[in-house]
Amino acid sequence: MVQEQVFSFLNKIRSSRISEASLASLSKLSSGTLDQMPVLSTDAIEFYSVWISKKSFPLSFFIESLSADQQKNLLKKYVESLESDLPLSFFIGLGLLRGPGKRTGAALLLPVNFNSQTKEFTTAGFPVENPVLAEMEGFPEPEAAQVEKKFSLQEYFRRLKIFISTQEGWKFTEKGVSLSLLPSEKFISAVRIGRLYRNIESEKLGKIANEFLGEGLSSSADASFDAARFRKDFHPADYVFPYPYDSEDTDALLKALSDEYRYFVLESLPGTDGGKTVSNLIAEAIRREKKTAVIASRPVTLQVLKETLLPPIFSDETPDYEKLGFDLREKRKPFELYYSQVSPENGNTPLVDIMQELSKNRKKSSCKLNGAISEKLDKLSLEECKEIASALDVVYSFKKRENATQKEQFFAPLNERVFGNVNFENKIKAIVQHVKTLESTWNELLQTEILEESILEENVKKSILEIKEILLHTSIDYPDWNVKLQDWDTFRETIEAFPSAGKIWSDFRNQGSNEFTPNAIDTNIWLARETFSQLRKTRMKHMSENYLSSKKLLKSTLRDPKIASNDDALQKYADKLLEIQESRNTYKNSAALAQRLFGKDWNYEKTDWGRLEKKIKAFYALKEKNPSSFKLNILKHAYLFKDSVKELDEFVEKLDTYETLLRDLSFYFNIELFPKDLKSQFESLNGILEYFSDLVDYEEYLKATNLLNEKDLNEFVSNQSLLQDQEISKKILQSWIAGALQRLAKQVPDLFSKTAKTRIKESKEFRKSYDLWAQANIVRIRDTLKQKPELLTLLLEKKMTASPRCDLLIVLDAETISVADFLLYAQSAKKVVLVGDEHLPMGVLDSGNVLLHVLRLGAPQRKISFAFGCRHPQMLQFASANFYENGIRTFPLPDSSREKPFCKHLSDEPQQLLVQAIVKHAETHPARTLGVIAFSKEEVSTLKRTLQNTLKGLPNLASFFKDRGCRNTFFISTPENAIGKKRDTIFLLVDGAFQGMSEGASKINVCSTLADRELHFYVSKKISVSDSESGKLFQDLIDFRTSEIRTETLQVPPLSPILQELEKYALDEHLTCRINLGTTSISVGMGIVDENNEKRYLLAAEDDSLNGSLQHTIEDREYIRLKSAEMLGWKVVRLWTPTWFIFNEDEKSHFLTTVRIEQSIAPPKALPEELEEEAETTATSLVVPYQVTHPKIIGTPHDMPIPELSEKALLHQLRFYVESESPIHEQQLISRMLSLHKISRPGPKILQILQDGIRLSLQQKNFIKTGPFFYSRTPKEIQPRYRGDLPDSERLLQFVPPEERALLPSDEAVIKEMLGLL
Repeated sequence: MVQEQVFSFLNKIRSSRISEASLASLSKLSSGTLDQMPVLSTDAIEFYSVWISKKSFPLSFFIESLSADQQKNLLKKYVESLESDLPLSFFIGLGLLRGPGKRTGAALLLPVNFNSQTKEFTTAGFPVENPVLAEMEGFPEPEAAQVEKKFSLQEYFRRLKIFISTQEGWKFTEKGVSLSLLPSEKFISAVRIGRLYRNIESEKLGKIANEFLGEGLSSSADASFDAARFRKDFHPADYVFPYPYDSEDTDALLKALSDEYRYFVLESLPGTDGGKTVSNLIAEAIRREKKTAVIASRPVTLQVLKETLLPPIFSDETPDYEKLGFDLREKRKPFELYYSQVSPENGNTPLVDIMQELSKNRKKSSCKLNGAISEKLDKLSLEECKEIASALDVVYSFKKRENATQKEQFFAPLNERVFGNVNFENKIKAIVQHVKTLESTWNELLQTEILEESILEENVKKSILEIKEILLHTSIDYPDWNVKLQDWDTFRETIEAFPSAGKIWSDFRNQGSNEFTPNAIDTNIWLARETFSQLRKTRMKHMSENYLSSKKLLKSTLRDPKIASNDDALQKYADKLLEIQESRNTYKNSAALAQRLFGKDWNYEKTDWGRLEKKIKAFYALKEKNPSSFKLNILKHAYLFKDSVKELDEFVEKLDTYETLLRDLSFYFNIELFPKDLKSQFESLNGILEYFSDLVDYEEYLKATNLLNEKDLNEFVSNQSLLQDQEISKKILQSWIAGALQRLAKQVPDLFSKTAKTRIKESKEFRKSYDLWAQANIVRIRDTLKQKPELLTLLLEKKMTASPRCDLLIVLDAETISVADFLLYAQSAKKVVLVGDEHLPMGVLDSGNVLLHVLRLGAPQRKISFAFGCRHPQMLQFASANFYENGIRTFPLPDSSREKPFCKHLSDEPQQLLVQAIVKHAETHPARTLGVIAFSKEEVSTLKRTLQNTLKGLPNLASFFKDRGCRNTFFISTPENAIGKKRDTIFLLVDGAFQGMSEGASKINVCSTLADRELHFYVSKKISVSDSESGKLFQDLIDFRTSEIRTETLQVPPLSPILQELEKYALDEHLTCRINLGTTSISVGMGIVDENNEKRYLLAAEDDSLNGSLQHTIEDREYIRLKSAEMLGWKVVRLWTPTWFIFNEDEKSHFLTTVRIEQSIAPPKALPEELEEEAETTATSLVVPYQVTHPKIIGTPHDMPIPELSEKALLHQLRFYVESESPIHEQQLISRMLSLHKISRPGPKILQILQDGIRLSLQQKNFIKTGPFFYSRTPKEIQPRYRGDLPDSERLLQFVPPEERALLPSDEAVIKEMLGLL
């Protein structure tokens, strides 16, 4: 399905491209027209053989059949066409091909260049097939027809013949040579789409088509910037980037090169150098042995890339890469160690925080902590340790309060929802008030022991209902009986017999006896009764002494013995007396047991024995049923509640209400900690309300104890001696600081001993080493490409007809390349990086824009956003704010007082005014590059003609308008053709063509970002620029003020402790200081304002404790940041954390002294604007380009190594440079000699030879020396020289002689600007 979509997609585009009227001549040959010459019957193979041998052909060969007038007119038209803005090119047709419908055209087309001076044609590229006729699948492509890696026309025709033989209605002849003038870009694009169309079935094209139209381009790998990971993984010596970038942009480059992404988008924002970006990509890809191809649609893009990738190098000497890499690693190591402590990655405390805390806790406490606690503290960060100290203060404060233990107990079940919650307070008051209504009944239940104090709240209501049930359905109660004793089972027989015995004995005691004597009850008759009972029925009983004695004893117990008239009667009375005696014994022996068991039913001899007997029987009957102890207990106390059933009902209702209130309150409790028994609940609720005012403090206490437990330091709470130590928090901090300092000193031995001066020196050495490494990488690229040129291919898109076979394809100007063309380019690439800007003009693309397309498909994307080297960052602020979401990062300026970025000029004749301004600029500011933009080709042509006419009378200005390279040459162009042509000054014509233009916003974006220094608008009074959306945006640009962007709106890191202290000190010393300077995410920590100029800073103060944009890595801090500051003219005072805290007063004094010195040499208060402008204009008109000329020594006695030079040759060369560049600085003179002899890293011997040569020259008076400068003995006019085109190492103020500086304004920033200095 995807392949069918691609086929339909390409067929539609192909038809559109080849149907262009300008391509009609490719399929229908005509004669004598501008675009098509007569077809010559020359054999194409013979012609091509001659062409290859001669490498050129005259125009006359093709037009000799025309008349002289026709030839003259034709030549004139050719010249005019080639000089126009139309993208026309010549092609020579080879062979003829006729297809169905009598379509006839050249079989093969050879692109050629035409020289209007010599009137000759030369080869301009690889031959291509005719896109109109080559529509069938399998049509041969010229790239395949190679013999010994060279194109062979004979081989191509052979393949074509074989192919034609299989096609019905097609004919081919090798005879036929023709000349055509065609729109080259459209023609080549038709060739490309034709090849795609024919190869739709190929596996490679199928894969990329699936990705673009089906599967998508997203990657699971995260392409965003991770500063910590980058710091861990990146070392500059591991890569061969020729141009150092900041960490964020370097990470973007590495992500783009990563094999994790098949497609990657780099958006190069305005102000960033695209040439350097791509050069870095290429350099690293080549190091990895990746075959790389680069495609660009704009010639200027490739031109800039070539100049950037392979700049002029005066030395052919191969650097010692291993030594340079080792040196860079060694120079970087001190900062790796240092910043590992200043900004630790492993969660450790930053050094500045430790030192700041040390300054607060210098006075030591009286005693130390034990080793175990110190070890635990050492594992914490400073912030954690401070939290622990604060927590202990809170715990100490809470614990020493009255009733602290009770408060803690009551508050323990509460959760965090209670704190500061008014609802909770109201709810707790309500439930406590309700508890008071329960307490009387509740206390009664507890006193009776029916309910236990520990009964669970959930069982109380159940128990009450059971009490009520028992009371209602039980008639017998057991008041205060001890129903739970084991005695009931142990003494059951005794207990059951006790009521009867008790009754007998009680009756005897209460009523007395008429039958027995008073002493009878104490007479032991048991043996006599037994003897009498056994003998009384024997025959010989009267003969028995035992019988007679026992009978006598028994009768003695009777008041009237006569009542026992016989033995049977006596036996009866004896039994009765014995029963009374036994009952007495039972009563006496069981009285204590009865007292324990029968509660209120026991009343000694007055006990209701019948009722007791009944209850005992009922009780044992109940026990047989195994009743619960709870039921028995109820029965025991039932007598108390017989009349209180109603109160119990009320209690149950109140209990229901309590449960409801408690459920509502449970939201604020940790239920597992809240008491389960009702009694404890009541106590807890009352306690919470009683101490409610302490709840706020308990919250802090709770947090503190939780923290201590979390850090395994709960011994601080449990150990009373520690807790009562009022200095414990101070001891903790001092113990931690001591441990931290010991660890730091062990890890970085010189952390506290190294001076600031030494660190600054090491920083300079690191930057120098990094520069040498970067410079060596340029040589490395050059040498690698010399050895393996196949590793890099640079291609201009408009000439491309085939897919480059490569590991890495870099597509530049991606916003101007169509999806269809990209499909062809990318099909043979293993990886693709697109570099472009979606906010630039894209033009009309027949298949959509590939940049937007891949972004819509989810391709990973990063921005190159730091405008490193931008000397006028305000020129980018409008675009950054309106197009790039304030994403362009720039370094702030030290002096914005002379910045006049935008200027509007209204005129009835803006074109004439603009031409006058061009001439004036060339006269007064020849050192500043200039570009002019108009919004239509017609306006561009008019301006060019008008300027040419004006310059005819001004030959002295010719040098300004000559070709000075792609970065400096004056131009007049439309916005879309001006992209990439950045200049110091841009003049913008806003005339009739402005209204109704397409892609207005993107063109305005171009116009707003091409000017490095200033942008002038020449606006016609006849138009209203605000009539459209583009016009409104343009009006915003005209009205834009850089002051509109405030640093307050930026996300900048908070001011460090060091700078906070320094700011206070500066204010105390009556200095005006500002913090977080800048209008982008890159800021300068603190600036001291010049007393003479509020828009100028004397210096910047920066410490090492920040971690923001442009401060993530060592390279950011020690190279990029300092290079940027130096380039813009900042005086930076660096503050190092150890030095600042150890020598605080000295550091402050040094800072103040530096400020006073800078103020003493600061420029005086500015002149009125008009006078200042006039003075600057006068001075600028004196500036001339700095000319570096080398003597031609090749093949002369001078062409030999310096150690082998004769004394005469050495002195002659030195004198040559002094004469040509006088005044010249000593370092520059030595540099010239080294460059002449191609030496990049001179040894001590060579330097000594040069120094000796200079000394001898001075002795011989070949030239003279004043200070560090050498002067020619021949008087020369001194003029300020523009050094912007010299290497960065020479664009320094120290290399400008005082004679030149005297001719310029006194402001150092102005001098740097005028002379192109860093």
